[in-house]
Amino acid sequence: MKTYYAYTRVSTLKQTEGASIDAQKEAIAAYAEKNDLKITEWFEESETAAKSKRPIFNKIIQALRMGKVDGLIVHKIDRSSRNFHDWAKIHDLVDKGVDIRFAHEDLDISTRGGRLVADIQAVVAADFIRNNREESIKGQEGRLREGLYPYKAPPGYLDNGKAKLKTICPERGPLVLKMGELYAAGNHSYFELAEEMNSLGLTTKNGGKIRVSTVEKILTNPFYIGIIKIRKTGKTYEGKHEPLFSPELFEAIKARREGRSYQRRTKHTFMFKGLFRCALCDNKMIGEIQKGHVYYRCHKRDCPTKCYKEERFDDQVRQLLHTHGLSEKAASALEERVTTFLKSANFEELIARADQELSMIKAREQKLTRKYLDDKISDRMHDEMKLALATDRKKWEQIRRENEKKGIDPAKLSAFLERAKSLHLSYISAAPAQKRIITEMTTSNRRVSGNEVEIEPQNWLSQLNFEDPSFIVHLIGSQIELLEKLNFEGRGNL
Repeated sequence: MKTYYAYTRVSTLKQTEGASIDAQKEAIAAYAEKNDLKITEWFEESETAAKSKRPIFNKIIQALRMGKVDGLIVHKIDRSSRNFHDWAKIHDLVDKGVDIRFAHEDLDISTRGGRLVADIQAVVAADFIRNNREESIKGQEGRLREGLYPYKAPPGYLDNGKAKLKTICPERGPLVLKMGELYAAGNHSYFELAEEMNSLGLTTKNGGKIRVSTVEKILTNPFYIGIIKIRKTGKTYEGKHEPLFSPELFEAIKARREGRSYQRRTKHTFMFKGLFRCALCDNKMIGEIQKGHVYYRCHKRDCPTKCYKEERFDDQVRQLLHTHGLSEKAASALEERVTTFLKSANFEELIARADQELSMIKAREQKLTRKYLDDKISDRMHDEMKLALATDRKKWEQIRRENEKKGIDPAKLSAFLERAKSLHLSYISAAPAQKRIITEMTTSNRRVSGNEVEIEPQNWLSQLNFEDPSFIVHLIGSQIELLEKLNFEGRGNL
């Protein structure tokens, strides 16, 4: 009696629990008994036959080539293969004398006529898969045009079923946001971020550790600002899901990423790393540890700029914040002036400016499309420029929405002014990482010249006493959200 393997296959794991797999086994067993064939081993696989990477099927093919049994019994042709690559393997086995049987069709493919019929059925099966794939792509394209993401939710978001929006995960979403903020602040490499996020409890959906590759995917994915980009095709779509990153944060992440040719893990994170420059040669002052103290110096050979202790930079920032802090009287007068302005102000001009920018962006998008269709730019350049325009559009849409809200929430204004009064106190009590953030947000032109440390306040800080209330609204509105993101974890409240 000849010996055979029996192979059953379903496309998904769910089908293994239904009648499909049992029906195949029953049909194969009946066929073997009717034709006096002995089945020595059963193989079962849950994988689409449209793909050639089926481990169990390939294992069977290898065993048949080695002559371990006389043949193979499959339920139907489409259970064995729906792609021409695997069908060619079956042809090769038949040519070598291996007996391939199909219980449902009962074809003898060792004959010319039987093989012709089997080939026709294999072509039909392959075309069935192509049609399914095309219909699936059409369905996915339709959802994408509606602003829905038809794939698994990226880290920080939740899946809510087919044709439904992804929503921000209340546990993992804030951690992903913190990751973006930490990277934009310039204190962490990808490697350090992965370690930091794992320590904070950010995991994959399966509970595994966050890897460097995951960090990179998150920080380069425009999905987090509401733009869906398909990596395989480069196409972008306007998403309807709630953004996790602001356009400004995403731009800051991009700017920092493009400013570094590679990422590496550092042994020590210096508070003012890269913030101060040598006034003579414009090189960044590099931090180093000597005898237990942190020093910053220019590493250009023969540069006369001296080393400076970190404490000196720290003291200069503190003094600047103290000098430009608001007094109680000035804060009260400023709040009254801005509150009065908010009650009577007309924001139509700002909305009109946003509409003008959005109109210009739309025109540039149309021009870009025409250039692409005329083969004047490459696919890569088209995708990059389209993403940049989409990011700009998100920014101006946000500005328009904010101005439609008629300016600043009075409660936020009061909170902001209260923070501005105690800015230097908050800085003193802050942890090193937060001190760095405050320094970046409040100071500019940080340079070292000879024996002097030069540092200036940013415009929004130096002009808080400006007489024009509309200008104050603009300044404060651009800083409130950034300041609110600082969390000193009990070491001082900004």
